[in-house]
Amino acid sequence: MIADAGLARIDTRAIQPFAALATPMEAHPPLRLILRLDATDEAALRPALTAALGAALSRAMTRKIERVYWDTADGAIGRTGFALGLRRSGTRTSQRMLAIGERRMGGRTVRDVEAPITGGRPDLIRLALQPGVDPHEAGALDPETLVPIFAIETKRTVWRAEWHGTRLVIGFDAGMIRSPLGEQPVRQLTIDSEAGPGATVYELAREIWPALKAQLAEFDEVQEGYRLTLRPDWWPDATKARLDPEMSTRQ
Repeated sequence: MIADAGLARIDTRAIQPFAALATPMEAHPPLRLILRLDATDEAALRPALTAALGAALSRAMTRKIERVYWDTADGAIGRTGFALGLRRSGTRTSQRMLAIGERRMGGRTVRDVEAPITGGRPDLIRLALQPGVDPHEAGALDPETLVPIFAIETKRTVWRAEWHGTRLVIGFDAGMIRSPLGEQPVRQLTIDSEAGPGATVYELAREIWPALKAQLAEFDEVQEGYRLTLRPDWWPDATKARLDPEMSTRQ
């Protein structure tokens, strides 16, 4: 499957027999693969994607995105394995809660909850009403204790493709993580399986790998923001996260 040593050791042949089940695209959970890129990779990325995907690759769309993550001063929300942020692109602002408890090189499940809001602070009432969020847990947060702890400012280029039975979203982000304790550059490629077999993200990564100086990412950019703001060895508590988007109200 996938090993920390590098993408070359991924064996997609072990996954291929399951294709015979002919499972509908929507039945597969979304999967994300994150690659750290070298500064010289940006010029090589588009030709590599075109060579791999051909006519299936959509026209690129580029926009500036600013994300500000809010927490208590000691990172109480982050320590439960989740992050709460506001995302602004153009005139649109949305509130996002995403899981940051997975620490791994290779594919990770996508479990983001997002809703549009107005204003410049998190809306905890709207958070409590989002599907899958326990309103009692969300209501226990004190808005007076929440402060912006770090921001991520990037230029994001996105391509879409339907390839080998999977709808893919391919995003290249270049920018900076900013916190009161310092800054850290962001230069990464994400390959998301929006629908269909998740193994396709590995197949695409293997196709473009020879053209890039990429490395598998152990942390995503939000996890890196927490590591920059709190400490490098920071990690969420081992206990089950309380604000789990997949939990029912009863749970």
